[in-house]
Amino acid sequence: MKENINYSDFGLTKKNGIWYGQKGNYWSNLDKNDNNSFVEDLKENSAYEVMKKHFPQHEDVIFSSKRVGGVSTLDISETDYILDAGCMWGALSIPLARTGAKVTAFDQTEESLLFLKRRREDENLENLDIVCADLKTQDIPDKTYTKVIVNGVLEWVPYNSDVEVNLVNRSKSKKIKYENTPYDMQLDFLIKLRKTLKDDGVLYLAIENRYDFLYFVGLPEPHCNIRFISFMPRFIQNIMHSFIRGGEFRNWTYSRTKLVKLIEKAGFNDVKVSYAFPDYRMPEFIVSDKGMKDVYRFNSPLGKNSLLKKIIIRGVELVVYKIFKLTYFSPAFIVHANK
Repeated sequence: MKENINYSDFGLTKKNGIWYGQKGNYWSNLDKNDNNSFVEDLKENSAYEVMKKHFPQHEDVIFSSKRVGGVSTLDISETDYILDAGCMWGALSIPLARTGAKVTAFDQTEESLLFLKRRREDENLENLDIVCADLKTQDIPDKTYTKVIVNGVLEWVPYNSDVEVNLVNRSKSKKIKYENTPYDMQLDFLIKLRKTLKDDGVLYLAIENRYDFLYFVGLPEPHCNIRFISFMPRFIQNIMHSFIRGGEFRNWTYSRTKLVKLIEKAGFNDVKVSYAFPDYRMPEFIVSDKGMKDVYRFNSPLGKNSLLKKIIIRGVELVVYKIFKLTYFSPAFIVHANK
């Protein structure tokens, strides 16, 4: 069995099963009070029991087998060293570790990682390392990993402040002056991640499409919960966001073309794009950049959705992808890129 990475060589300190490095800001779907409330219960209860008691509304987000749908497009083996950047509760870290690969779950919010630590203990996954640090500032030696997972993270990189998602996308927030644009911060982040990859390493990146066709018919942008803001020019985005939420709009997503250019500018090559429906978090199917020749479909029905919603989803799938092949307006992108 391969040895886990020794993070003390990176200047990190291990305490109670978690490696600690340069402290980052708070980021969670739960507010700080809610996160603090469950930590004590982790000592006596399984992670699943704690979730059911404290935040059952996030059961699917954390435990659904559909969460692995996107990363299932990767070729993963026990020889891999995988970095899950911004892992939060470990929705991907846990299934990735089940493959036998050496996985590092990296996040800056300690409470989320204490929950993940309990999940690791529940499943006895000794090949899963947990690191609490800000990946934007924490030093990681070059050529450490064979795969880096950036799942729903890139659009949050432009923040240098605490983020309580349920508050950010529902209420006013204080204005913060940033020196760098969201694009520059995202580019720097990708450049850093590229350096951590081995020479044959692969970046996996999942993110919403700025031009998701549902935004044009009134679906709110998920990061700020504002209608029609996603496809507006950047200066209009800032005006709208400042008026409704306070401060500039920094959850930048991209069109397919602009996203590929960003990734290539960071130094990656052979960028392959796939399209996830209805989203990258729990995809029902994934179409490759080659069109309908390569299709990944999650082996599951549409679950608890109403009959009407199922009909709509399947109808949109048929019209948007199989008939018109309008991947430009797909809900989300899943990208594989080589170092």
